[in-house]
Amino acid sequence: IQTYALAYQTGSAWNETGFADPDFDAKVHKANSIADPEQRRVVMKELQVMLQDSGIIVQPYWRKLFCHMKPALMGYQMHQAYEQDFTRAWLAA
Repeated sequence: IQTYALAYQTGSAWNETGFADPDFDAKVHKANSIADPEQRRVVMKELQVMLQDSGIIVQPYWRKLFCHMKPALMGYQMHQAYEQDFTRAWLAA
């Protein structure tokens, strides 16, 4: 919700797109006033749909990445772009 208030609300500091929608602004205000995450989730879904339908953003998605290795491989972490850096990795005895 913080990103929506800063980047997409009418007249907000980081609204570089110039997006302005009074209904969106009202829903952002409503979402900010809801403490319960499950109740806020309903309003956030509406806000996400509004942004997607307006064409102001392209919603990215993240694929699931998996890395299978032997338990003896220590210090290795999978990179999100599958780059393999073994400079900090070692094999346990």
